[in-house]
Amino acid sequence: LSPDESKAALVFNDKGISRLGFYDLKTGKIETVSKLNPGVITNLEWSPDSKQIAFNLDYASEASSIYTVATGSSQITRWVHEPNAAGADENLPIVERIEWQSKPDGKIIGGWMFRSKKSSTTPRAVIIEFHGGPSEESRPVLNYNDLYYLNELGAVIIYPNVRGSKGAGKSFSLADNGASRINQLNDVDGLFDWIAKQSSLDSKRVGLRGFSYGGYLALLAAARFPERIAAVSAQAAPTNFATFLTNNPAWRVRTSRTEYGDETNPQIKQSLEKVAIPNMAGNLKIPILLAHGELDVQVQASESKQLIAAVEKQSPQTPLWTVFSRPDKHGFGGVRSFYVSLLETVFFEKYVIRRDETNNQK
Repeated sequence: LSPDESKAALVFNDKGISRLGFYDLKTGKIETVSKLNPGVITNLEWSPDSKQIAFNLDYASEASSIYTVATGSSQITRWVHEPNAAGADENLPIVERIEWQSKPDGKIIGGWMFRSKKSSTTPRAVIIEFHGGPSEESRPVLNYNDLYYLNELGAVIIYPNVRGSKGAGKSFSLADNGASRINQLNDVDGLFDWIAKQSSLDSKRVGLRGFSYGGYLALLAAARFPERIAAVSAQAAPTNFATFLTNNPAWRVRTSRTEYGDETNPQIKQSLEKVAIPNMAGNLKIPILLAHGELDVQVQASESKQLIAAVEKQSPQTPLWTVFSRPDKHGFGGVRSFYVSLLETVFFEKYVIRRDETNNQK
């Protein structure tokens, strides 16, 4: 709301891209700003005279900047062009909105693909990163740690927004609740088909990763489709929602049951056990990296430990990398975050990027 309370700035999420408009509280009309560069808008601030608004605009293919837009004329001014961490815009990725059909209903699912501006003479390896939540959303902003994958290792990174993600309406965000969680696997299966059809991508070198719920989905997809995946990494991930709910504080369980189901109901618990990763550990014959903070109260470290025990029993030949950090909670703090990120990079370089070399060494 502007300081003079005459208008409101509105930011619409259009398939992950922010659209800006001004709503006139007297006339009810909306003035849309159509010439703004694509990106994600944050930190809106009105000028004291209510004549313009400032904000940050982030987009993975260009450096973050500060803009102002004048009301009435929609005049756009770019004020700051921040130098990026790599030193030059040519090191920032090409960003592409991608869409594919889920299975078997054919529903259109979307996401983002980042790739280097450098050309490649061979099909690129693929890293798929699932967001957490599960009702979060992947948008076209850059994690600078990913530049090494893109520019030095020549991989692409895909950020899917499968059913259950926000940003596509309420029915879409609720489409994974309870027994409908299978919809997410169908969406991922459709993505694998899409990758296989792209001549620029190598469907034999696909790695999955995710944090928290994203880690669970990465593990679930790896257990269901092991033949389509080269390796999987999961950080702070639940692995069995029946045990996850049982071991959580009462206040958290009440909200989580809406999403996952009531584990005290025998029928629902049985359905939760069907999508519990430890119960599918026999399928996990691809390399796995699990990382967890020992003091995590949102997703207990026991979730990762029970999967480790199941894999060691059911798939003892599976390469299993594990990290448990005693001082950390839901995520890794300080320099430990860098160490875990570096370890994950080494893991994917060994088992995904250079998969053929690794297999030939056996």
